[in-house]
Amino acid sequence: MIIFVLLLSSLIYFYLPPSISGEKKLFYPEVTAQECDDDDQKAAKMLMERYLSHYTGKEIPKSSRIKEYKIKSVKVMDMEDDVSTPYKDLYFMADYDIRTYRASVWYAGNGETGKNGWINDKCACIIFRKENDVYRIESIGTGF
Repeated sequence: MIIFVLLLSSLIYFYLPPSISGEKKLFYPEVTAQECDDDDQKAAKMLMERYLSHYTGKEIPKSSRIKEYKIKSVKVMDMEDDVSTPYKDLYFMADYDIRTYRASVWYAGNGETGKNGWINDKCACIIFRKENDVYRIESIGTGF
């Protein structure tokens, strides 16, 4: 009986939609070198714009969707010299404000609760990489 329950619960977990099963599908945008004139700073700004814009889409659950956003700054920095990687890894810090639909996953991490659903002064630390003339986000967090 116990084996049957464990098997059944495993099957249910794997067949539920990601929002119910707890599996998270992260969106990591890309920018071609041609689109950003092969400029790291322009690439970082475009990546952040595409990242936040994605989360305004109707296919995003309201608990994760944002109504609007304001990117206040994006600053590119080189990775530390002691990080060994075959790729050109960079990181950028982005400061931004977002407006959500309701209690949201966006409240976690950092930021100040503002009026009318705004979360102000959020900060993201984003590692990105240029490989084969394509810039892409590798990871996003609230700190390194």
